[in-house]
Amino acid sequence: MHPMQLRDALRRHWGAALTARSLRLPTLPGGIATRRLGLRGASEEAALGFPVLFEVAVPALARGLAKGLSPRLARLDTLFHVMAVLDDSNLAHRGGLAGLRRAQSAARTFIEDGGAARPDALARAEAIADDFVARRLSPGGAADTLAAACCVMRLCATQ
Repeated sequence: MHPMQLRDALRRHWGAALTARSLRLPTLPGGIATRRLGLRGASEEAALGFPVLFEVAVPALARGLAKGLSPRLARLDTLFHVMAVLDDSNLAHRGGLAGLRRAQSAARTFIEDGGAARPDALARAEAIADDFVARRLSPGGAADTLAAACCVMRLCATQ
């Protein structure tokens, strides 16, 4: 099975329910923050068929593995690709719009500078993580999207 077939099945079988869920007012801190800031929250992302998952994360993971990155480095690269574009509700809740944009900028810079293919990628990623910790930023939505991409890749590889 191809990831897009999985996405199509998701939309076909659960699209209406996901859309209905996205119309409810958020009650969790991340959802409240994304709504307050005018960002796309997780339920909206789901209602749209998870575009960041299927259009960014899965392709980035596949590219990283195809380029010969180890699974660990391919996942690291994917995490930064997702952080660069996702309206991460956890980052928005913890750091406001400024914290979210800071994390997105750090992720874009990491990718533009060669990403996980650079020999010093782990040290660079660790420095970014240290900065996030100091600012109480946690890209939990990006991490969840990475986990989902790993799941999609595994499911599609076994079909």
